[in-house]
Amino acid sequence: MEEAMNSISPIQIGLIILIIAGIWALVELALILKSSRKKINDVAQSVEETIDEIKPIISKIDGVVDEFEPAAKELPILMDKASNAADALTVDLLQVDNILSDVSTMTGAASGVTNTVTKATGAAVSAATNLIGKAAKTVENKFGLGASKEDDKAVLEESAQIEPNEEQEVKSEEADYFTYPADKNEPQQGEEN
Repeated sequence: MEEAMNSISPIQIGLIILIIAGIWALVELALILKSSRKKINDVAQSVEETIDEIKPIISKIDGVVDEFEPAAKELPILMDKASNAADALTVDLLQVDNILSDVSTMTGAASGVTNTVTKATGAAVSAATNLIGKAAKTVENKFGLGASKEDDKAVLEESAQIEPNEEQEVKSEEADYFTYPADKNEPQQGEEN
């Protein structure tokens, strides 16, 4: 054996070592492939389970997309209608503004007419009071029922007021119209003429 040992050259020893290392590498590779196959099977099974869980969700999403597809086609039409409605609302608001402006103008005119009617009524009442006062004075003078001249003069001066004094005219703070206090010459409730 010694001869057999002596007859083995260092190259042959290197080849034997390489063959042993190759066998060891093949065994390790087989073990790695066996464990990898097991892990790949586990991953494949997990992926299949995940896909099975996702399939109902995907089918629901497909149904939702199918339902929204007709609505998406009508969206531009709806946007046009919304734009037209906004334009019509703007026009209506402008018309309401014009109407309110006209109402304000009419209210101002009505206030002017009311003031004119009040002045005319005041003038008519004043003229009627003057006429009645003169008639009463004539009757008093004729029948001797006379009141003193000072009383007659005071009555005539009071009845001669045609327009209300500015002191009597009270401007309302809440609205744009005038209110007049009760006339001092008019008899109060419970008083007799």
